Amino acid sequence: CVAGFRTDCPATQHQPASGQTACQTCAEGSHQPSTGEANCITCPLGHYCTAGVQYECATHSYAPSVGLNACPICPAGTYNLLPKQSTCTDCPIGSICNAGDILECAAGSYTDVIKQTACHVQHCARVHIRYPDHL
Repeated sequence: CVAGFRTDCPATQHQPASGQTACQTCAEGSHQPSTGEANCITCPLGHYCTAGVQYECATHSYAPSVGLNACPICPAGTYNLLPKQSTCTDCPIGSICNAGDILECAAGSYTDVIKQTACHVQHCARVHIRYPDHL
């Protein structure tokens, strides 16, 4: 209470103790979208929270657990093309995955196992055809 009045904390802040004159910003990894709340809410999967605000993880990143304050980029060999994800997908055969993105191998190159970060150049065996000197 301030001068006999109750002061509600604004969104992004909370005050767990009664009779306090100051509000506290939510801890990293938590948020509070409402005013006048005593507690903050743990950030959910697929999101990150900083300064009391919840944000969606962008494409190419993910939030694999609750309470994160940042979304890491998908590990090498995996990708994510949608926002708000809690996992990344293994890169399929015939593609490469770096920084959360996926690209198909160019013509003349390939991958033959999943989770690859580079395409292999296809080397064709040289074939020598010998023609008879006289036909």
